Amino acid sequence: MLVGRKRRKPCERERGVLWLTPRCFDQFRFKQVRFRQFWGYAEDRDLLPSRTDGRSRALYDNGYSVRGLYAKLAEDSALNPDTMDERRGGWGRLLALFRLIHGGHPSHIIQARGGKLFDPDVFPFLEGRLAAADKPVVMTISDGCVLRVLEGLMTLEAKGRGSDRARERLSYRTLDVEQIGSVYETVMGFTVEQADGRVLAIKAGKNNRTPVFVNLDALLARSGKDRVKYLKEDGDRALTATQAKGVEAAKSVAEMVAALDSIVDERASPRKRELSAGMPILQPTDERRRTGSHYTPRSLTEPIVRYALEPAFERLGPDAGPEQILDLKVCDPAMGSGAFLVEACRALAARLVTAWACWSEKKPVIPADEDEELHARRLVAQRCLYGVDKNPLATDLAKLSLWLATLARDHEFTFLDHALKSGDSLVGLTVAQIAAVHWDTSKPGLPLFRQLVKERVAEAMKGRAEIQAAPDDTARAIQEARHRALEARLRDIRLMGDAVKERAVVAVRAPDIALDNGEKSLWAHTLTRSDGWVLCGPDKASLRFGIRLGLRERLVALESLLSDAGHKPRERLKEAYTAKWLEKVLSELFLSEGFGRP
Repeated sequence: MLVGRKRRKPCERERGVLWLTPRCFDQFRFKQVRFRQFWGYAEDRDLLPSRTDGRSRALYDNGYSVRGLYAKLAEDSALNPDTMDERRGGWGRLLALFRLIHGGHPSHIIQARGGKLFDPDVFPFLEGRLAAADKPVVMTISDGCVLRVLEGLMTLEAKGRGSDRARERLSYRTLDVEQIGSVYETVMGFTVEQADGRVLAIKAGKNNRTPVFVNLDALLARSGKDRVKYLKEDGDRALTATQAKGVEAAKSVAEMVAALDSIVDERASPRKRELSAGMPILQPTDERRRTGSHYTPRSLTEPIVRYALEPAFERLGPDAGPEQILDLKVCDPAMGSGAFLVEACRALAARLVTAWACWSEKKPVIPADEDEELHARRLVAQRCLYGVDKNPLATDLAKLSLWLATLARDHEFTFLDHALKSGDSLVGLTVAQIAAVHWDTSKPGLPLFRQLVKERVAEAMKGRAEIQAAPDDTARAIQEARHRALEARLRDIRLMGDAVKERAVVAVRAPDIALDNGEKSLWAHTLTRSDGWVLCGPDKASLRFGIRLGLRERLVALESLLSDAGHKPRERLKEAYTAKWLEKVLSELFLSEGFGRP
């Protein structure tokens, strides 16, 4: 399984090898973080297996648990260290566990959790499949590879000196759910790339504690002090005079590796060996800084949430009933990994438990695998909490945070797809704006659109109310089916809203582009269709508009359109309707807009 940059599909098979795009590999990297958080949390808190009798526990520990697998592989490595990369079996065992957690087992030794976290069809390449319909195959991943991955996930190198430092087992039992945010922050600091040349990782970045891969071929192509400057600017590493002298004098890759020996980061370049061109590497990125993604500890979320909820609790009074508590709504418009939502879940749940004590006749039957507090948290997560984030990976981590905060031995993952969404919370529209197909609701719009929006939004409100009010024993599959049906009914409305939003954003950001109403309507219609295109003429304003939106491929010349249709005009077209003219003007507009050459 390799990472390839020039791939059109997320996963392709070539000569028996599975190739992934860097983006697909990056998404899997985040999913691996979520795997670790769940199984570490669930196993260390004895929430796996679901059945607690001795036979079930022994079967799970010996045949499925990650702890048991790590212990077995570590023992095998101690006895047969030279053959670990030739052994197989560990990867298949992990896949079996993933499927059990997702789908469960008829014996209920493990309760089906549902959701996308362990869904084998989300990343079918883990089972050697290109598509969900393909037959699963256990890939030939060695036990040595699995052991090294588990060792990195489950242990921490003890402080000390020498190469034989012992490793200590990490415990997830006392893990605060909010600490998922710290992992998210770290993972966001790196991205998967494909090495353009031979690379070596050096200690760089802040306090020289971050592994940064340096392109050795690009470094050698420079001369003298340009190499030192390259390392400073591209590698974020300043050199001492002694180090700089060796780097400037190096005449081969081997000599360059020797010159950098004292600053090589062996976490990314084991045994100080360079990696060949084309290999996937993890490079630092400014994504975390650019998006303002920072870990928020509980010491901050608790007082902030308490202060924010105080007015609502005071308004309800000390004798508020359970339904009044569950009618409260909390929304985090930039939720990240969900730290504030988790704290809001705790605070509302504590108040709900108090309400049950005051109104004992309204207290529900608490399931056998939950206590009052846990059951209250699950009800609050289902009915009271909402969140939005532009990063879909953050949305997934927020769901995981709330899943862990509401995790019970015999329950599926709390259904949250209707409440936690990926999107832009800063740019939105009212129902009236969508119905008018314009941000100015005084515009007449089309009566047909107004009626369509009214009906579909009413359907969505009713459907989401059904999801929220679903009984505790409602299967997750039923909730998912309801949500899919709602999303399908809202698809057209969402497209209309996106078109209006784009028109509004561009109108604000591009006051220098004067489009008439006909052109605006044309673009709005085009934006509602993934296969839409715009027939271009001599009006450069509309061309500039399309370029600024990043829709260059949708701009078509009349000459090209007629040619594709197999029609040859009797008379010569005017220059402004030819493909040559369009390409020339687009090139000029690209440069004038600061995009460089198309």
